[in-house]
Amino acid sequence: HRIVIAEDSVTQAKKLAWLLAGASYDVTVTHDGKAALAACLESPPDLVISDIVMPEMDGYELCRRMKAHERLKAIPITLLSSLSDPVDVLRALEAGADRFLPKADMETTLLTHLERLRNSDSGAPTTASSWPRNLLLVEDSPVQAATIKRLLEQAGYKVRTARNGREALDDLTQHPAQLVVTDINMPEMDGYELCRQMRQ
Repeated sequence: HRIVIAEDSVTQAKKLAWLLAGASYDVTVTHDGKAALAACLESPPDLVISDIVMPEMDGYELCRRMKAHERLKAIPITLLSSLSDPVDVLRALEAGADRFLPKADMETTLLTHLERLRNSDSGAPTTASSWPRNLLLVEDSPVQAATIKRLLEQAGYKVRTARNGREALDDLTQHPAQLVVTDINMPEMDGYELCRQMRQ
């Protein structure tokens, strides 16, 4: 599997390339979205991992341009960033990103995330359609839920909603979801307890 990296920090780029190369991935390193787009057009990779805040072209714009290009739109894009506000995650999804991973979790979650992709569909090439799209949103604020639901649906997700962890568990018992996005502070059952009970 070939991966294109877009990362303006030389230190972060080297660290990421070393991590991926050690896991037997073929890695091409670029230092902004414009260079990453050019690399993808020259030779489309299996996956793109991009920072968000970069010169020339940021990660959001890279996502938008790739998803608008016929040759590149099926390539999964993971945005890897130190930004952690939920608004940043929603902006990433709205731009067309398939995944958003915090840089703080890079070493512990990225390789696991990539290994799932590599092993999915019995080794078949990964496409955007193979990524989770059936989503359960757990949020007790009707205003926040409506806003997030709209953004996720614009990004191509099929979204169901629950108002707290208890409702979410009841929903999941009857209708399993591929992905759950949850608030933390909620009545009845908070996000932490929902995670614990889902993992039991």
